[in-house]
Amino acid sequence: MEQTARKTILLIGATLAISAPISSYAAVLDDMGEANGICAKIELPCIATGNFAVVNPLAGDEALLDFIPQSQKRFTSHFTIEEIPSIVWRMTGERDASLDATKQNAEFEKVVILPWLSEAQKSALIRSQVEEQVRAQMAGQPEVVIQSILQQAYAQLPEGPDQDTPLTELEIGAIQHEFGHFWFIYKYEGALHAKEGKTIVQYGGAAPDWLDEVVAIMMENDTLEKGRLRYFAEKGKESLVPLERYFSMQHPLIEAVQEKLGAAAAATPENGQTSSVIIMGDNELPGTDGVDPALAFYTQGKLFSDFMIEKTGDKRVFEVISDEIYFTGDMAKWLKTQNTYSNLPRDITALQLAWDAWVSKQLAAAVSNQNKGG
Repeated sequence: MEQTARKTILLIGATLAISAPISSYAAVLDDMGEANGICAKIELPCIATGNFAVVNPLAGDEALLDFIPQSQKRFTSHFTIEEIPSIVWRMTGERDASLDATKQNAEFEKVVILPWLSEAQKSALIRSQVEEQVRAQMAGQPEVVIQSILQQAYAQLPEGPDQDTPLTELEIGAIQHEFGHFWFIYKYEGALHAKEGKTIVQYGGAAPDWLDEVVAIMMENDTLEKGRLRYFAEKGKESLVPLERYFSMQHPLIEAVQEKLGAAAAATPENGQTSSVIIMGDNELPGTDGVDPALAFYTQGKLFSDFMIEKTGDKRVFEVISDEIYFTGDMAKWLKTQNTYSNLPRDITALQLAWDAWVSKQLAAAVSNQNKGG
Protein backbone atom coordinates (compact mmCIF):
# COMPACT_ATOMS: atom_id res chain seq x y z
CA MET A 1 0.00 0.00 0.00
CA GLU A 2 1.32 3.42 -0.91
CA GLN A 3 1.80 5.89 1.84
CA THR A 4 -0.90 8.58 1.96
CA ALA A 5 -0.20 12.22 2.60
CA ARG A 6 -3.50 12.99 4.31
CA LYS A 7 -2.95 14.81 7.58
CA THR A 8 -5.40 16.25 10.06
CA ILE A 9 -4.60 19.85 10.99
CA LEU A 10 -5.60 21.26 14.35
CA LEU A 11 -4.89 24.83 15.35
CA ILE A 12 -4.99 24.72 19.13
CA GLY A 13 -3.67 27.70 21.03
CA ALA A 14 -0.06 28.29 20.10
CA THR A 15 0.60 24.98 18.42
CA LEU A 16 -0.53 23.20 15.32
CA ALA A 17 -1.01 19.50 15.94
CA ILE A 18 -1.13 17.25 12.89
CA SER A 19 -2.66 13.90 13.68
CA ALA A 20 -1.07 11.68 11.11
CA PRO A 21 -2.12 8.17 10.21
CA ILE A 22 0.80 7.89 7.77
CA SER A 23 0.22 4.41 6.44
CA SER A 24 -3.51 4.16 5.78
CA TYR A 25 -5.81 7.11 5.51
CA ALA A 26 -8.15 6.72 8.45
CA ALA A 27 -9.27 3.32 9.28
CA VAL A 28 -12.98 3.84 8.42
CA LEU A 29 -14.20 0.74 8.33
CA ASP A 30 -17.39 -3.20 8.37
CA ASP A 31 -20.46 -3.38 10.44
CA MET A 32 -19.20 -3.33 14.00
CA GLY A 33 -22.60 -2.87 15.60
CA GLU A 34 -22.49 -1.13 18.94
CA ALA A 35 -19.24 0.52 20.00
CA ASN A 36 -19.09 -1.94 22.88
CA GLY A 37 -18.44 -4.48 20.11
CA ILE A 38 -15.46 -2.38 19.09
CA CYS A 39 -14.09 -2.45 22.62
CA ALA A 40 -14.50 -6.23 22.72
CA LYS A 41 -12.19 -6.48 19.70
CA ILE A 42 -9.46 -4.29 21.20
CA GLU A 43 -7.32 -5.68 24.01
CA LEU A 44 -6.73 -2.26 25.53
CA PRO A 45 -8.60 -0.05 28.02
CA CYS A 46 -11.74 1.13 26.23
CA ILE A 47 -14.98 2.96 27.04
CA ALA A 48 -17.93 3.15 24.67
CA THR A 49 -21.46 4.21 23.94
CA GLY A 50 -23.56 3.63 20.84
CA ASN A 51 -21.30 3.86 17.78
CA PHE A 52 -18.45 5.61 19.57
CA ALA A 53 -15.49 4.48 21.69
CA VAL A 54 -12.37 5.87 23.35
CA VAL A 55 -9.29 3.64 23.50
CA ASN A 56 -6.71 4.21 26.27
CA PRO A 57 -9.04 6.73 27.95
CA LEU A 58 -7.71 9.29 30.40
CA ALA A 59 -9.57 10.72 33.37
CA GLY A 60 -12.43 12.88 32.14
CA ASP A 61 -12.67 11.26 28.70
CA GLU A 62 -16.16 10.08 29.61
CA ALA A 63 -17.26 13.55 28.42
CA LEU A 64 -16.50 12.45 24.87
CA LEU A 65 -19.17 9.78 25.17
CA ASP A 66 -21.69 12.63 25.18
CA PHE A 67 -20.11 15.18 22.85
CA ILE A 68 -18.99 13.01 19.92
CA PRO A 69 -22.38 11.27 19.53
CA GLN A 70 -23.90 14.78 19.52
CA SER A 71 -21.64 15.66 16.59
CA GLN A 72 -22.53 12.40 14.84
CA LYS A 73 -26.21 13.31 15.06
CA ARG A 74 -25.41 16.80 13.84
CA PHE A 75 -23.55 15.37 10.85
CA THR A 76 -26.50 13.17 9.93
CA SER A 77 -28.75 16.23 10.13
CA HIS A 78 -26.67 17.84 7.38
CA PHE A 79 -25.84 14.72 5.36
CA THR A 80 -27.80 11.61 4.46
CA ILE A 81 -25.74 8.85 6.04
CA GLU A 82 -26.03 6.49 8.98
CA GLU A 83 -23.84 7.17 11.99
CA ILE A 84 -20.33 5.83 11.38
CA PRO A 85 -18.62 3.78 14.11
CA SER A 86 -15.84 6.05 15.41
CA ILE A 87 -12.95 5.86 17.87
CA VAL A 88 -10.76 8.42 19.60
CA TRP A 89 -7.47 6.56 20.02
CA ARG A 90 -5.38 8.01 22.80
CA MET A 91 -1.82 7.66 21.50
CA THR A 92 0.76 6.17 23.83
CA GLY A 93 3.44 8.35 22.26
CA GLU A 94 4.50 9.96 19.00
CA ARG A 95 4.04 6.52 17.43
CA ASP A 96 1.70 3.77 18.53
CA ALA A 97 2.24 0.18 17.36
CA SER A 98 -1.13 -0.99 18.68
CA LEU A 99 -2.90 1.60 16.57
CA ASP A 100 -0.94 0.57 13.49
CA ALA A 101 -1.92 -3.06 14.04
CA THR A 102 -5.58 -2.18 14.54
CA LYS A 103 -5.70 -0.17 11.34
CA GLN A 104 -4.45 -3.21 9.45
CA ASN A 105 -7.16 -5.41 10.97
CA ALA A 106 -9.86 -6.12 8.37
CA GLU A 107 -12.51 -5.98 11.10
CA PHE A 108 -11.87 -2.23 11.37
CA GLU A 109 -12.31 -1.37 7.71
CA LYS A 110 -15.36 0.80 8.35
CA VAL A 111 -14.54 2.45 11.65
CA VAL A 112 -13.18 5.99 11.77
CA ILE A 113 -10.13 6.11 14.04
CA LEU A 114 -8.84 9.50 15.20
CA PRO A 115 -5.37 9.35 16.81
CA TRP A 116 -5.06 11.89 19.63
CA LEU A 117 -2.27 13.10 21.91
CA SER A 118 -2.91 14.57 25.34
CA GLU A 119 -1.76 18.14 26.02
CA ALA A 120 1.05 16.80 28.19
CA GLN A 121 2.18 14.53 25.34
CA LYS A 122 2.09 17.44 22.91
CA SER A 123 4.21 19.55 25.27
CA ALA A 124 6.72 16.73 25.65
CA LEU A 125 6.79 16.16 21.90
CA ILE A 126 7.41 19.85 21.20
CA ARG A 127 10.34 19.82 23.62
CA SER A 128 11.79 16.68 22.05
CA GLN A 129 11.52 18.17 18.56
CA VAL A 130 13.17 21.38 19.73
CA GLU A 131 16.00 19.38 21.29
CA GLU A 132 16.43 17.34 18.11
CA GLN A 133 16.67 20.50 16.00
CA VAL A 134 19.05 22.26 18.36
CA ARG A 135 21.37 19.27 18.61
CA ALA A 136 21.40 18.88 14.83
CA GLN A 137 22.29 22.56 14.37
CA MET A 138 24.97 22.51 17.10
CA ALA A 139 26.59 19.18 16.35
CA GLY A 140 30.11 19.11 17.77
CA GLN A 141 29.53 21.87 20.30
CA PRO A 142 30.22 21.25 24.01
CA GLU A 143 27.23 19.82 25.90
CA VAL A 144 27.21 22.77 28.30
CA VAL A 145 26.70 25.13 25.34
CA ILE A 146 23.95 22.95 23.87
CA GLN A 147 22.15 22.83 27.22
CA SER A 148 22.32 26.62 27.51
CA ILE A 149 20.72 27.04 24.06
CA LEU A 150 18.10 24.42 24.88
CA GLN A 151 17.05 26.24 28.03
CA GLN A 152 16.67 29.46 26.04
CA ALA A 153 14.60 27.64 23.43
CA TYR A 154 12.41 25.95 26.05
CA ALA A 155 11.73 29.33 27.68
CA GLN A 156 10.15 30.55 24.42
CA LEU A 157 7.74 27.62 24.17
CA PRO A 158 4.11 27.98 25.24
CA GLU A 159 3.47 26.60 28.69
CA GLY A 160 1.94 23.15 28.69
CA PRO A 161 0.95 20.69 31.42
CA ASP A 162 3.53 18.22 32.71
CA GLN A 163 0.81 15.70 33.52
CA ASP A 164 -2.34 14.62 31.73
CA THR A 165 -5.36 16.76 32.54
CA PRO A 166 -9.05 16.38 31.60
CA LEU A 167 -10.02 17.54 28.13
CA THR A 168 -10.85 21.23 27.82
CA GLU A 169 -13.86 22.38 25.83
CA LEU A 170 -11.41 23.67 23.22
CA GLU A 171 -9.94 20.19 22.80
CA ILE A 172 -13.38 18.58 22.66
CA GLY A 173 -14.38 21.04 19.93
CA ALA A 174 -11.19 20.23 18.04
CA ILE A 175 -11.94 16.50 18.24
CA GLN A 176 -15.46 17.14 16.95
CA HIS A 177 -13.95 19.17 14.12
CA GLU A 178 -11.58 16.38 13.10
CA PHE A 179 -14.31 13.77 13.09
CA GLY A 180 -16.26 16.11 10.83
CA HIS A 181 -13.41 15.84 8.30
CA PHE A 182 -13.32 12.06 8.55
CA TRP A 183 -17.08 11.56 8.31
CA PHE A 184 -17.30 13.92 5.33
CA ILE A 185 -14.56 12.11 3.44
CA TYR A 186 -16.10 8.76 4.30
CA LYS A 187 -19.51 9.94 3.08
CA TYR A 188 -18.11 10.62 -0.40
CA GLU A 189 -15.03 8.41 -0.62
CA GLY A 190 -15.68 5.55 1.81
CA ALA A 191 -12.64 3.38 2.43
CA LEU A 192 -11.18 4.48 -0.91
CA HIS A 193 -7.83 5.53 0.50
CA ALA A 194 -7.30 2.42 2.59
CA LYS A 195 -8.60 0.07 -0.10
CA GLU A 196 -6.75 1.50 -3.09
CA GLY A 197 -3.68 2.95 -1.41
CA LYS A 198 -4.26 6.34 -3.00
CA THR A 199 -1.70 9.05 -2.40
CA ILE A 200 -3.50 12.25 -1.41
CA VAL A 201 -1.37 15.29 -2.09
CA GLN A 202 -3.80 18.04 -1.11
CA TYR A 203 -5.10 18.90 2.33
CA GLY A 204 -7.98 16.64 3.30
CA GLY A 205 -9.88 14.49 0.85
CA ALA A 206 -10.83 15.18 -2.76
CA ALA A 207 -13.21 18.03 -1.87
CA PRO A 208 -12.01 21.64 -2.17
CA ASP A 209 -10.37 22.79 1.05
CA TRP A 210 -13.01 25.42 1.86
CA LEU A 211 -15.80 22.85 1.68
CA ASP A 212 -13.86 20.32 3.75
CA GLU A 213 -13.37 22.94 6.47
CA VAL A 214 -16.95 24.23 6.37
CA VAL A 215 -18.28 20.74 7.10
CA ALA A 216 -15.78 20.16 9.93
CA ILE A 217 -16.56 23.55 11.46
CA MET A 218 -20.27 22.72 11.53
CA MET A 219 -19.46 19.85 13.92
CA GLU A 220 -17.78 22.09 16.52
CA ASN A 221 -19.02 23.03 19.97
CA ASP A 222 -20.02 26.47 21.24
CA THR A 223 -16.52 27.20 22.55
CA LEU A 224 -14.92 27.09 19.12
CA GLU A 225 -17.89 28.80 17.49
CA LYS A 226 -17.72 31.73 19.91
CA GLY A 227 -13.96 31.93 19.42
CA ARG A 228 -14.37 32.23 15.65
CA LEU A 229 -16.96 35.00 16.03
CA ARG A 230 -14.70 36.86 18.50
CA TYR A 231 -11.89 36.70 15.95
CA PHE A 232 -14.25 38.08 13.31
CA ALA A 233 -15.29 40.92 15.62
CA GLU A 234 -11.63 41.79 16.27
CA LYS A 235 -10.29 41.51 12.72
CA GLY A 236 -13.35 42.58 10.72
CA LYS A 237 -14.23 42.04 7.08
CA GLU A 238 -10.63 42.69 6.03
CA SER A 239 -9.70 39.25 7.37
CA LEU A 240 -11.98 37.59 4.80
CA VAL A 241 -11.05 36.87 1.19
CA PRO A 242 -13.26 37.35 -1.88
CA LEU A 243 -15.44 34.33 -2.54
CA GLU A 244 -13.89 33.66 -5.94
CA ARG A 245 -10.53 33.21 -4.25
CA TYR A 246 -12.05 31.41 -1.28
CA PHE A 247 -13.60 28.75 -3.52
CA SER A 248 -10.25 27.95 -5.15
CA MET A 249 -7.62 28.49 -2.44
CA GLN A 250 -5.69 25.83 -0.59
CA HIS A 251 -5.77 25.64 3.17
CA PRO A 252 -3.40 28.48 4.23
CA LEU A 253 -1.15 26.11 6.13
CA ILE A 254 -0.69 23.59 3.34
CA GLU A 255 2.84 24.60 2.32
CA ALA A 256 4.11 24.61 5.89
CA VAL A 257 2.39 21.29 6.48
CA GLN A 258 3.82 19.71 3.34
CA GLU A 259 7.32 20.52 4.53
CA LYS A 260 6.56 18.70 7.76
CA LEU A 261 5.03 15.81 5.87
CA GLY A 262 8.18 15.40 3.83
CA ALA A 263 10.16 15.02 7.03
CA ALA A 264 7.57 12.60 8.43
CA ALA A 265 7.65 10.51 5.25
CA ALA A 266 11.43 10.32 5.40
CA ALA A 267 11.18 8.96 8.94
CA THR A 268 8.62 6.29 8.03
CA PRO A 269 9.83 2.68 8.37
CA GLU A 270 10.22 0.68 5.17
CA ASN A 271 7.01 -1.25 5.79
CA GLY A 272 5.13 2.07 5.89
CA GLN A 273 3.25 1.12 9.08
CA THR A 274 3.35 4.04 11.44
CA SER A 275 1.04 6.55 13.07
CA SER A 276 2.63 9.74 14.27
CA VAL A 277 1.86 13.31 15.26
CA ILE A 278 3.70 16.38 14.09
CA ILE A 279 3.65 19.61 16.11
CA MET A 280 4.24 22.99 14.48
CA GLY A 281 5.09 26.08 16.49
CA ASP A 282 3.99 29.68 15.90
CA ASN A 283 7.25 30.56 14.16
CA GLU A 284 6.41 28.01 11.46
CA LEU A 285 2.94 29.39 10.72
CA PRO A 286 2.30 31.99 7.98
CA GLY A 287 0.67 35.33 8.78
CA THR A 288 0.79 39.02 7.87
CA ASP A 289 -0.65 42.33 9.07
CA GLY A 290 -1.90 40.86 12.32
CA VAL A 291 -4.19 38.40 10.51
CA ASP A 292 -3.60 34.71 11.07
CA PRO A 293 -4.55 33.18 7.69
CA ALA A 294 -5.57 29.85 9.21
CA LEU A 295 -7.85 31.41 11.82
CA ALA A 296 -9.27 33.71 9.16
CA PHE A 297 -9.91 30.70 6.90
CA TYR A 298 -11.75 28.89 9.70
CA THR A 299 -13.69 32.04 10.58
CA GLN A 300 -14.77 32.51 6.98
CA GLY A 301 -15.86 28.87 6.90
CA LYS A 302 -18.02 29.39 9.99
CA LEU A 303 -19.60 32.51 8.51
CA PHE A 304 -20.15 30.98 5.07
CA SER A 305 -21.88 27.93 6.53
CA ASP A 306 -24.27 30.20 8.44
CA PHE A 307 -24.80 32.38 5.37
CA MET A 308 -25.69 29.52 3.03
CA ILE A 309 -28.00 27.78 5.49
CA GLU A 310 -29.78 31.06 6.24
CA LYS A 311 -29.95 32.06 2.55
CA THR A 312 -31.37 28.73 1.38
CA GLY A 313 -33.31 27.78 4.51
CA ASP A 314 -31.87 24.27 4.11
CA LYS A 315 -29.63 22.53 6.68
CA ARG A 316 -28.63 20.07 3.96
CA VAL A 317 -27.45 22.71 1.48
CA PHE A 318 -23.84 21.55 1.76
CA GLU A 319 -24.90 18.02 0.91
CA VAL A 320 -26.61 19.37 -2.22
CA ILE A 321 -23.41 21.28 -3.07
CA SER A 322 -21.10 18.38 -2.23
CA ASP A 323 -23.09 15.93 -4.33
CA GLU A 324 -22.15 18.04 -7.34
CA ILE A 325 -18.72 19.54 -6.60
CA TYR A 326 -17.01 17.20 -4.10
CA PHE A 327 -14.67 15.87 -6.78
CA THR A 328 -14.73 18.83 -9.21
CA GLY A 329 -14.64 21.85 -6.91
CA ASP A 330 -16.56 23.87 -9.51
CA MET A 331 -18.72 26.16 -7.38
CA ALA A 332 -19.29 28.59 -10.26
CA LYS A 333 -20.81 25.84 -12.40
CA TRP A 334 -23.00 24.66 -9.53
CA LEU A 335 -24.37 28.15 -8.95
CA LYS A 336 -25.15 28.52 -12.64
CA THR A 337 -26.83 25.14 -13.10
CA GLN A 338 -28.48 24.36 -9.73
CA ASN A 339 -32.27 24.38 -9.64
CA THR A 340 -32.79 23.60 -5.96
CA TYR A 341 -32.67 27.14 -4.50
CA SER A 342 -34.54 29.83 -6.40
CA ASN A 343 -33.37 32.62 -4.07
CA LEU A 344 -29.66 31.86 -4.53
CA PRO A 345 -27.61 34.04 -6.96
CA ARG A 346 -26.56 32.34 -10.18
CA ASP A 347 -22.93 33.47 -10.27
CA ILE A 348 -20.11 34.24 -7.86
CA THR A 349 -20.25 38.00 -8.52
CA ALA A 350 -23.88 38.18 -7.44
CA LEU A 351 -23.25 35.81 -4.55
CA GLN A 352 -20.41 38.12 -3.42
CA LEU A 353 -22.80 41.07 -3.27
CA ALA A 354 -25.28 39.10 -1.14
CA TRP A 355 -22.41 37.82 1.01
CA ASP A 356 -20.96 41.30 1.58
CA ALA A 357 -24.30 42.66 2.76
CA TRP A 358 -24.85 39.69 5.07
CA VAL A 359 -21.30 39.87 6.47
CA SER A 360 -21.70 43.56 7.31
CA LYS A 361 -24.76 42.77 9.42
CA GLN A 362 -23.00 39.85 11.10
CA LEU A 363 -19.97 42.00 11.91
CA ALA A 364 -22.12 44.62 13.60
CA ALA A 365 -23.80 41.88 15.66
CA ALA A 366 -20.45 40.24 16.53
CA VAL A 367 -18.89 43.54 17.65
CA SER A 368 -21.98 44.39 19.70
CA ASN A 369 -21.90 40.99 21.34
CA GLN A 370 -18.20 41.29 22.16
CA ASN A 371 -18.72 44.75 23.66
CA LYS A 372 -21.31 43.19 25.94
CA GLY A 373 -18.77 40.58 27.02
CA GLY A 374 -20.27 37.76 24.92
